[in-house]
Amino acid sequence: MTSGGGWSPGGAGLGGRVAVVAGATRGIGLAVSYALAGQGVSVVVNGRDGQAVDDTVAEIRGGGGYAVGVRGSAGDDGVAQAMVEAALAEFGALDIAINCAGIAEPPGSTVLTIAPDEFREQIDAHLMSAFHLLQAAGRVFVEQGSGSVVLTGSAASLGMFGGSGYPAAKGGVNALALAAAADLRDQHVRVNVVMPGAKSRLSSGDDYVAHIEGLHRRGILDDPT
Repeated sequence: MTSGGGWSPGGAGLGGRVAVVAGATRGIGLAVSYALAGQGVSVVVNGRDGQAVDDTVAEIRGGGGYAVGVRGSAGDDGVAQAMVEAALAEFGALDIAINCAGIAEPPGSTVLTIAPDEFREQIDAHLMSAFHLLQAAGRVFVEQGSGSVVLTGSAASLGMFGGSGYPAAKGGVNALALAAAADLRDQHVRVNVVMPGAKSRLSSGDDYVAHIEGLHRRGILDDPT
């Protein structure tokens, strides 16, 4: 799965399902949205940038897929619930909830330099978005006795890539997934966490590219081939 380019229809196995994707307009979230649409899944697209949401929805619809958009940060109260309600109202079902929402830590940030508000922003963007989506979708899944939640953690939670707020938030996502899986197992709801590494190119933009280049210089990340 790549982090760009459009999507093409085809495939089998997920056709007719309905998914909500938080953070669906760039990086891994955009690739996930296109991949699901290409498998015949109806997608609720979410992102902070309203134009990016509209563009992603238009791209999916233009290829013959089904999508609607919900603008806002999934870390804010009510946004994940709005996504779930959009899925039920527009497509009449909800089967899959995926959280790819997040933001980059300020360039060069360390545990000594990050401001408290910046640290809270990391927790809200990564961990609270996962919590809100898991809770909103989980309630629907428990009622119907089925459903799958996928949260995006990161190998950064091991502390090897620098920063402080980002790895702390991603570590929280990992723990939340384990706790939620235990809570919901008896209701036949699956909860998984995916932990990409830096080679997965989670995002885009000059700051992100500079961060990756810094990891290369420090010997933490192998040079691209």
